Amino acid sequence: MFRAPSYMVSLRAKIVGYVPADEFKKAVENARKRHPLLGVRVVLDEDSNGWFIADNVPEIPIRVFSRQDDSHWLRAIEAENRIPFNFDKGPLVRFVLLNCTDLKYQISDMIVCCHHGICDGLSLCYIIRDILSYLTNPNHTIEQNSLPSPLSEKTLPKTSRLNTIFKGFVSPINKKWIKKNIHFDENDYKRLFNGFWKKDISVITWEIEERKVKGLIVRCREENVSVHSALTAAFVIGQYEIQDSSQAYLRECITPINLRNRMNEPVGEEMGFYVSGLTINIGKIAGIPFWELARKINADIKKRMKDNRFIKMFMLNHLNPSLLDALHFAQNGAIDDSLARFVLKILKWHQIVAGLEISNLGKLDFPKRYGPYRLEAIFGPIILLPRAEKFIGIITVADKMTFSCTYRDSIISTETVEKIRNRMLVCLHNNV
Repeated sequence: MFRAPSYMVSLRAKIVGYVPADEFKKAVENARKRHPLLGVRVVLDEDSNGWFIADNVPEIPIRVFSRQDDSHWLRAIEAENRIPFNFDKGPLVRFVLLNCTDLKYQISDMIVCCHHGICDGLSLCYIIRDILSYLTNPNHTIEQNSLPSPLSEKTLPKTSRLNTIFKGFVSPINKKWIKKNIHFDENDYKRLFNGFWKKDISVITWEIEERKVKGLIVRCREENVSVHSALTAAFVIGQYEIQDSSQAYLRECITPINLRNRMNEPVGEEMGFYVSGLTINIGKIAGIPFWELARKINADIKKRMKDNRFIKMFMLNHLNPSLLDALHFAQNGAIDDSLARFVLKILKWHQIVAGLEISNLGKLDFPKRYGPYRLEAIFGPIILLPRAEKFIGIITVADKMTFSCTYRDSIISTETVEKIRNRMLVCLHNNV
């Protein structure tokens, strides 16, 4: 997983107020004490298994700039995405502070960029909230936590027989791979990373105001569907009206699943990678009313959750770690190995498999005020995943619902993405 060049997760918090650089640095240091994964590096053993180590890890890099305009934060994230993390030295996170220069509006941006191996989208939201709290009260006593337990079959609910079947399937593949004695080091990763990020990345964002958010929540309760299901339906309809569904992947939608309260020991608001996913086949939607489609999506997600199918992705833990690394190299044309290509195709990692991946982090009950600062909005998560044509990040905080769509302009044009966004908004307007 650590060799995946796309696993750069970013979040932006829009703040009203000027944040002194030295106070921000101290707040980040306090957040590191609270969340130990902010201060780790990765050590590989002889079998290419990665282990988090908290010793001899440098300070978290922080870059501070004067905020230029409303899109400066997007350019800052793009720049950070093109800098690989050094796993050997750590840490696996960076911050950027864009401080306001306009005395009238005083808008500042806090940006966190983190490797997906130590975080999910909610983790970064909690980090932003904690930093704002520490800015307000820098001398607050910090509760220092131990490193959290990683996701495994021991910490997750009992799975179906799929894991056992998959383990039997990959066992001979692992044996063949081990005989090849192929391993990857930091220099191999950097070459892979630099090649991946030579390509384009584009992001558009928008938001829905408080009144419409409340209206959506009320209507979803009346229709007995989740807000996520309704938003998914709106995106699916918008995509269909602009792109139709002639290509098979446009009929598939990936839904990330929050595992925090589904583990054997719930982890609450700790930092870590606590996410899985489901792929939903939307099928033919022509002529289906909006709320009927939302109910269909809602029922499908519920059924798959009940069967614990969201744990299916953890079957990958049965793959030899070096082979799992090789899949990322093969996915990006950085290694020519027949066995890696074979497994890549079995897993369908060699192609786009979904038109949409929609990561809705839900409504976060964060304070709006933090001393002299006001939290205006949080945008993200922003991440470029090669298996989905469009990645949608949704966060509801400070009475606003924000959206960010990450994509590659070489695959789908900005004009097309904007048309889908517009149709999605019209769909919500007409049905809420």
